[in-house]
Amino acid sequence: MKKIILIMLLFTVMISAKTPTRAEKQEMLRQFVEFQNIVKNKDVDGFISMLESTDIYGFYLIMGMGSLTDEEKEEEIITEKTLRRHSAEIFEDLEVLNDIKVDLDKGKVENYFVDNATEEDKKKKYFFDKSKDCYYYYNSKKEKVYLENLRIWDNRTDLEFTENGLYVLDYLWQNKLTPEDSFMGSGFVYVFSFKDNKLRLQDLYVND
Repeated sequence: MKKIILIMLLFTVMISAKTPTRAEKQEMLRQFVEFQNIVKNKDVDGFISMLESTDIYGFYLIMGMGSLTDEEKEEEIITEKTLRRHSAEIFEDLEVLNDIKVDLDKGKVENYFVDNATEEDKKKKYFFDKSKDCYYYYNSKKEKVYLENLRIWDNRTDLEFTENGLYVLDYLWQNKLTPEDSFMGSGFVYVFSFKDNKLRLQDLYVND
């Protein structure tokens, strides 16, 4: 259900969004690169300054409820103090944003993609079992071997503009060797707002 909700959310955002101007895109990219550098340098002050709000519930997903103090759990409000205490965990999660390569001079974005099919995978012929929603192949003994993870998954990290900002989607997607009934695997969405010419991290969504 989470996969369906997240895909519908992103689809709705993309089809309803107006296209930002070239100048707006350029400014968003410039500030996104600034955010990338903040993450790279683990600059806590810079990070907090680029949040729309410190109380982003998605941070709980990064920090894990088990790592929070009793006081934090009771308050259920993420404060600047909480973020500073858990900054190492947050920066570790946000490192994926640096997989996006931005050429500010050309105003171009290079998304991240890794084909995880091994050479051994490429030698096999795969078949789809709809009843199990899973691919399988035949081994040397002519026995069916089902893929442990249902499909071969590739790693992708994409940046997309919206009417009011941009988002980065870090996720798993089916490899071309196992393409039937394409759907998104587990992933994370980082949503940035763009208001008054300022790019700010607005929210995080998990897709598992």
